[in-house]
Amino acid sequence: MANKYVVEEAELKCSAGSTPAKLKVTSQKSNKIEQKLQATENDKTLMGNFGACALCNGNACAPALQQWKVISSKKTIKGQKLLLDDSFIQCAKGGVVNITNPNQSVARLGGADEELDKYYPKLQGDVVFVNGYHSNPTENEEQTLWNAILDLNHERGDFLSQQGESVNEHDHTDKRDIFTNIELSEVLSKEELSKREIRKKLKKRQLLTLRGFNNKLSKFWNYWNDESNEFKASKLYCDYFNATSRDHYINGSHGLGSNAAHRIDHGIALGYKWAKENWRIYPKEAITEERFADENDYIHTFTPPYKPVTVVGHSHGAAMSTGVALGILYYAREIGWDKIALNVIYLASNQPQGLHDEEYENLIDDKVNFYFVNVTQFSMKKKAYGGRILNGLAEIFSLEYNKLLHNRGIYEHLKAILGDKFEAYKNRCVQFTFTNDRGDMVIRDGDIPEIKSACDPETNTDTFHLHYVGKDLKAKSDNNNPKMNKKIPLSGEDYAKYADYFANRRFEMKRKKRKYRIDKKEEKKEEREWETYREIMAFCMKNFDTYLKHYNWFEQRFGKFIFRKIIRYIPVNTLVTAYYFLHNGKDEPENDVHNNYINYLNGYAALQNAQLYAHFAPVAWIGNKKILSDFPDDDYGKISIFDRICKAGKDIFYRIDPLIVPNGNEKPEEEKRKNFKKQFDDMQTRLISTEVGNTDYIKNVIKAYVYNDKEALKNLYEEPDHTNNLYCDDELFYF
Repeated sequence: MANKYVVEEAELKCSAGSTPAKLKVTSQKSNKIEQKLQATENDKTLMGNFGACALCNGNACAPALQQWKVISSKKTIKGQKLLLDDSFIQCAKGGVVNITNPNQSVARLGGADEELDKYYPKLQGDVVFVNGYHSNPTENEEQTLWNAILDLNHERGDFLSQQGESVNEHDHTDKRDIFTNIELSEVLSKEELSKREIRKKLKKRQLLTLRGFNNKLSKFWNYWNDESNEFKASKLYCDYFNATSRDHYINGSHGLGSNAAHRIDHGIALGYKWAKENWRIYPKEAITEERFADENDYIHTFTPPYKPVTVVGHSHGAAMSTGVALGILYYAREIGWDKIALNVIYLASNQPQGLHDEEYENLIDDKVNFYFVNVTQFSMKKKAYGGRILNGLAEIFSLEYNKLLHNRGIYEHLKAILGDKFEAYKNRCVQFTFTNDRGDMVIRDGDIPEIKSACDPETNTDTFHLHYVGKDLKAKSDNNNPKMNKKIPLSGEDYAKYADYFANRRFEMKRKKRKYRIDKKEEKKEEREWETYREIMAFCMKNFDTYLKHYNWFEQRFGKFIFRKIIRYIPVNTLVTAYYFLHNGKDEPENDVHNNYINYLNGYAALQNAQLYAHFAPVAWIGNKKILSDFPDDDYGKISIFDRICKAGKDIFYRIDPLIVPNGNEKPEEEKRKNFKKQFDDMQTRLISTEVGNTDYIKNVIKAYVYNDKEALKNLYEEPDHTNNLYCDDELFYF
């Protein structure tokens, strides 16, 4: 049983070397055990070498030691973590170096480090959160404003384009795009902090730039944890997936023009990077057969079945999280493991599938010629009946740019790069995306085909969730989906229809009003509900119905109606007044049509604002038990989003229930171990083969993005430039 720290002249053995070597301590000069200097993570100097290297044709060993793994979790010597006799390090040549003798006899059982108290293998997983696009202008001004206004694409390397707070496209394994649990623990202590203390840490500026996030905590952790979820969303996942205090974060933010296929590829590199440096598992060859055969040996703690990884991705980060999962699989295969424990959760997936051909054409035609929303419209109204539409700014419905046209989404790229291995991958995944998460600026959103949904059990892949149905009018995108069966009565025989499973109830955190404040420093906030999404749908569609009838009446009587271009640039509250002063000679009916058009656009702006709320709700309100209280009756029940995810993943997720009796007392140790063993054995059927990540394409991604192989880069898929190209077909695909 490993229970010792490592000191100077500890004996090391390389799997590829012919002789052992000894470790020289150079990292510190003060801490000693038995009068010998204690070794830390920065000690990589050898006394001699490992003799003849089997990986170098028997030539003399020239060690290139990388990074110590399975080291102390606590920094005790000048911020350096301590080596344990379980620690190992890999050589760049391919060998694995183990500590065969720590060179001291003092046993440290039950000490400060959890690694030192090992009687049985310990289940201790990791959760990796992958955020979406950093779209807040106050946090990511460079991209959200600069790139959008100048129509620059960060991913394509356009001249003058700004990276902002998005991932580094010049270094696909940039450590600044990863926020590890160790880094987090240095900022947030394990003991529970007050909201005031958390806010103070989030505001602490550590970056030199005046633009962007204050620090890594605000950039990564705060994306998932805020007032809405009591700053406890990450803990919710970690506790459920046997990974308490083991949360990590990867940046999934790309530019406005990014494609899901590219984000998957970038995620592969970052997932591989994270696993190689932060996943506390041994290479399989580093574990002797004797120890491997003993199922009670603590060495199993550092094997994949005891180190499950759960990857959670939101929005842009859904595609990125796909790549992260594949990168972890590839790394596990690389160090000799046939199977690992993996869970994948998708929230509000951006670009779940491609958007092209007839579906794309119908979308554009409906937005421009049926719903007339290809404008930049600013509403100055508050709350539900306000918001802004950025369509005109980004020209997202322009056939000149075809910004929404893409061949591959998550689904198509996965199918292409995994082939028949996609079947094994999808069985490790659960998703949750609201039906009304179809906002213009996040098109396309929806469910990934074939992956189990915790929202709508039957999944919903439509580009629309709401349609106007007139007596003689029909949108081209209306595919008569039988699930779109809810109705909003309008005038005459006309009505609007919509799909269920949408985010209807809406909440926000507001400062609590109190007559007297004893503690002025502690800001109190409370949850408040405001207008429902159903109200907004009705408001928008009724105004559209009114406008459409005035529009048709005008054209029947006066001929072609010409929209005023000025609508694109002037806030609606000043538009009518300004136009009356500038207007010369047009009939009042034209003004009436425009007035109705403005009222409708106000409703559409509010609708888009509410759809963006649905987009972020699976993060902000993950544990709220009221937000789904008016959901349709189904087997999952009207519970929180997180609870529905857990129910959907009941037969999918790799996890073990805490072994406690109903009154909260832990069961006796023997019974606890027995129950654990039973659950653990059952879970082994849910392991995923690492062959899933061992494809030629993924190998090329690793070569190109991790090892900067320019030839491998040429073999990666690149979404075609669809500018002035309305049609795309399968011939443009890489495979």
